[in-house]
Amino acid sequence: ISSFHQGTRALRVRERDGRVIAEPVWHTRAFKSYLTSPVVRGDHLYGLEEGGRLFCLNLSDGHTEWSAGSFSDFGTLMIVGDQLLILTGYGELTAVEASPRGYHELGQSEVAASATWAPLVVARGCLFVRDKKGLTCFELPMER
Repeated sequence: ISSFHQGTRALRVRERDGRVIAEPVWHTRAFKSYLTSPVVRGDHLYGLEEGGRLFCLNLSDGHTEWSAGSFSDFGTLMIVGDQLLILTGYGELTAVEASPRGYHELGQSEVAASATWAPLVVARGCLFVRDKKGLTCFELPMER
């Protein structure tokens, strides 16, 4: 769970005596997501903090692996294969290697001319981007 006021925390949800309980695992105030839901790949959590920096945390203990980049306060994240796709609220799409070893930007492109507040969608070989003016489909390269 990550929020602007509380920071980021991990909870273990399980059943005890017929009731569902959530037990704290770790908590850090170092990173506070603002309007952006973090994503998980393997044993790591990736998110955008309130200042627009991308961060990577170890899920087992909340340890910061890295924090880098400069994105808008609002953006959407998704994982496609071994890449993080980050779409800013201003229509810039950035691909970053989804790796705990460090921040490695793979490319960047402007994909919308107006505000983008909707989540990215990948379906049927296309990346869909919704902005204030419409919906655009970008064909993705086929894996061989």
